[in-house]
Order: sequence, then structure tokens, then C-alpha cells
Amino acid sequence: MGLRFEPFHVLAEVGRAFAQAVKRGWRPKRTLVFCNWDGEEHGLIGSTEFVQEFAQVLQDRAIIYLNVDTIASNQSLIVKTIPSLFSAVVSAAKKVPNPVESERAKGRQTIYDTWKAYYPQKGNFTWLSPDVPDIDLPGGGTDHMSFLNFLGIPVVDFTYRNVSWGSYPLYHSRYEVPFVNEHLFDHDNLSVHKAIGQYWAEMARLFADSPLLPINASCFALTLANNYLPGIVKNLDNLHEKWPKEMGPAVKQMRNLWRQTWLFVGQTQKFEQDVYSESAMNAEWANRRLRKVDQCFVNPTMGLAEKEKEKRHVLFSLSDADTYSASVMSAVNDKITEFKNAADDKKRLELGQQLAVELAVVQYSVLCATNILKPFY
Repeated sequence: MGLRFEPFHVLAEVGRAFAQAVKRGWRPKRTLVFCNWDGEEHGLIGSTEFVQEFAQVLQDRAIIYLNVDTIASNQSLIVKTIPSLFSAVVSAAKKVPNPVESERAKGRQTIYDTWKAYYPQKGNFTWLSPDVPDIDLPGGGTDHMSFLNFLGIPVVDFTYRNVSWGSYPLYHSRYEVPFVNEHLFDHDNLSVHKAIGQYWAEMARLFADSPLLPINASCFALTLANNYLPGIVKNLDNLHEKWPKEMGPAVKQMRNLWRQTWLFVGQTQKFEQDVYSESAMNAEWANRRLRKVDQCFVNPTMGLAEKEKEKRHVLFSLSDADTYSASVMSAVNDKITEFKNAADDKKRLELGQQLAVELAVVQYSVLCATNILKPFY
């Protein structure tokens, strides 16, 4: 972690602000825990050890993990999170004043306005509200990994960056000194630092105080159905045309996963309709179920976890081929790649059966999430 942006100081200010609010009589409905990790550059040691030591407590009680690593520019907020939190991260951004004078001069009064202007929604998200900017999934190389991949706790990773480049030449060099930050990156009285802190605080307050947790299960389900699965279906269909026998079991299992996913979509929509039509007395009942949806996708023995025990999330754990870039269903896609590169049909037959198993693992998780949201009579 370079000296250009030390999140600990911003975190300390956020903590101080909450402490002042408590002195004035405010109390969060849910507990806020402030953590500062060591050993990030050496393998995410601090955060990983914490997650492993307190795994049961975190899985039972933690709702969300908010991560700030560093900042490499002063142009726009950029947020990475999972689909169930899209609405929440947008809502919080709309409440934070824009720290950049040139952006305010363009009529962009909040950090959301600049974010939406520079990172408009792209891809097949026609079902999603148009006010949601482009939001990537969390990748690797920073401290949120164990929370999401090992325990299935939803995470938000946010920073400021420039639209045309992700880093800069002084990154991780001896020239990353406070002068760079104060005179090049954040020369307007550390206004970008302040905005990061305000966004951090608003996200924490939102999840601490909302009677109904701002977790959007239907957005999660629709993204899975409309964005994650179609590419795999197309891949399997193309391979099935060339190797019908070898790919047969996987194609059959893919149909099962497809059907179960759309049942999941329907159940999330029914759940949300029921929750919003009932009284606030049911908020605790709904919150318990919403928290468990993501945990349904944690499998400690199958998928990537069969070989790497820390990669337990069947949707979002990172592929061995690229431990930095975000990916979806890495175990499935890695197996498809192996199938394509197989030396002979005998090996393809074996890999096709293994692929069917990986798809079944995902289907089981989707079934779990569907059942979690159903009333149990």
C-alpha cells in the first residue's frame, strides 16, 4: 500500500464522526466494527487471519463488509460490488457532495452524478434501473476477498480513479510520498479524502439503521439469469454441436440450472412483494432470509474449494488463471476451457461429466437461495 492514500486516516475520521453522533444521542440499530488490516501486500494476511479466526461469528452476524484500499486519481468514484447491493451503493452516492470543483461547474453536484457520467451502464442490463452506473464485481488483491469468497458476506470495494487510466507511474515506488497526494491528487484541502469518508460513513449508516436491509435479492437473481448464464449456455451449445456425446451430461444439467434460476427469480420477486405489502413488524423475518441468500452460494467442499479451501463461493471466487480480475462461476468456466483443450474424446467424456457436476453445484446453491426465501410451513 503506497503513501498516496492511507485509508486508515479516513477510517479514523469516520469513526470520530460516528463517536460524535453517539455523544449527541444517536445509536446505530446494528453494530459497526472498524478494522484496519496489516500484511495486505504480503498476501492479505491480516484480513484473512481475522476471517478464519472469527468465521462462525462473522457468518452468523456480519451483514456487509466495506473495503477501501487506495486511491489513484481524483476524477470519479468507482464502486465494485455484487448485484444484490447495486441499489444501495447508488443510493449512498446520491447523498455525498461532489468534491471536484470542475465537476460541480458541469452541474454534477454529487459523486453519483460524476460516476454516472463517466461510467454509464453497459451490457445487457435492460431490466435494471437506468440510474445505476456501470458496476463491476469485486476482484482480487485486496482485503475483501476472504469475506466474500470464504464466508459469502456481501462486500463493497470503492475508490476514486481516472476514467482513462487505472494507476500512475509512481505506484509502489519510493516516490509515493505525502507531497504527491497533497499537491497532485487531492490538492483542494483533501476534498476527495473527505468525500471517500462521507461515502464510507453513509454506506455504514444505511446498513446500520435501515429497518429492512437494503439487499436486493431480485437484482441478484435477474443478473444471474440474464447476464451470467447466457454466455455459458451459448458456450455449451456450441460445444454440444461438435461433441454431442461428450457434452451431453453438461447440457442436460445446464437446462436444470436454467430452470432453477428462473424459479429463483420468481421467488425473489414474490418475496419482495410480500415484504413490502406487510407491516414493518416483518422486517426482522425478512432480514434473516436476505442475509442467508449469499451464504447459500458458499460450498466448502465442491467447486474451486475442492482444491483450494479458501475459494468457497461458487459464483464469485477467482480463477487460478487470474487471481486479480473478477470472474463468475470460475469452476464452470475453467472446466469448459479444459474441455476445449482436451487431447482426445476420452478425456472430453471425463471432463464433460465433471462439468455437469460443477453446474450441479451451482444449481444446488440456487435451489438453497430459492428455498431460503420461501415461507416454511
